[in-house]
Amino acid sequence: MLTHLNMLDIHAHLYPPAYGAALARMGGDSARLATGLERAGARSPHFRGAMAERVDMLDRLGIQQQVLSLPAQWVLSEDPAVCIQRARVANDVLAEECQRSPGRFAFFANLPLVDPDAAAREVERCLADAECVGVVFPTHVLGQPLDWDLLRPIYAEIERHEVPLFLHPGPPPYSIAPPGQPEFGLGSALYFPTEDADALLRLVLSGTLALHPRLRVICPHLGGVIPFILWRIDEQCEGRMPDGNPLPLPPSQYLLHNVLYDTVTRHPPAMRCAHDTFGPERLLFGTDFPFVDEQGIREILDAVDGLALDASQRQALLDGRARQWLYPTPRSSERERTSSS
Repeated sequence: MLTHLNMLDIHAHLYPPAYGAALARMGGDSARLATGLERAGARSPHFRGAMAERVDMLDRLGIQQQVLSLPAQWVLSEDPAVCIQRARVANDVLAEECQRSPGRFAFFANLPLVDPDAAAREVERCLADAECVGVVFPTHVLGQPLDWDLLRPIYAEIERHEVPLFLHPGPPPYSIAPPGQPEFGLGSALYFPTEDADALLRLVLSGTLALHPRLRVICPHLGGVIPFILWRIDEQCEGRMPDGNPLPLPPSQYLLHNVLYDTVTRHPPAMRCAHDTFGPERLLFGTDFPFVDEQGIREILDAVDGLALDASQRQALLDGRARQWLYPTPRSSERERTSSS
């Protein structure tokens, strides 16, 4: 692993115990969700906290900052009032966690996606906090695809604020999987990367990215299966605008120019495939910590090293490109980082 300091990890998770406790106090379905969150976080202390140890690990690896997210399935509810409450509490808890280690953590906000007006208010509220650098979106909203009409004003609001929309898959129901819990561990192994592609392609083929050309989308896991099937997309998919007219450009042009893809893979041939498909200028560093542990992060960095990038390309992938998207204008957390370095 080559040495590189001040890296920015765009893809990391935290399941804060304070949020789980708040869910339990809400009662009903939220209390049941709290039980699931606690069970999910039990696999590693890093899911639920251990932030001092996390910072030590980041220092060993040369990572200056991580962007934390809580996958949206832990927030969404069909009841708008419940969804609003969960999103607000989750975002407040993540903001407080970031503020305990100034400059080391930022977060993607969850939104009450079942209520567009409330989602717009929550975007505005969260972005007043310097540690909020964008929003996290599921690959489907309670079984509804991302081209759902209800979501259109939310995309417009995110575009207006010029902050990234970070896609992230979650547990069932899956839009492309058989009903029920996936067998044989296929959920994260197969359905997650396939859902990455499904969600992103729906944003493209529904005309969402054509209507919102300044919408900044980050797709995890190298875009799922998209690098492998890009040629099929242009030849076989039928994209159309909401008015029924064809897309102004071939679908691949939106995938190649409107989207960034994180580097979450420990398989060097997959990294090379994404690099050769999208180009180095569309990749940015992400780890999926703590799903991927410290040794796994070193393997991701080894796969990046295998791309044989020049110094400027490597710096852009590991640090600079993410900062351009997250901090297009100076914000307080970035000024703190710069002044302390």
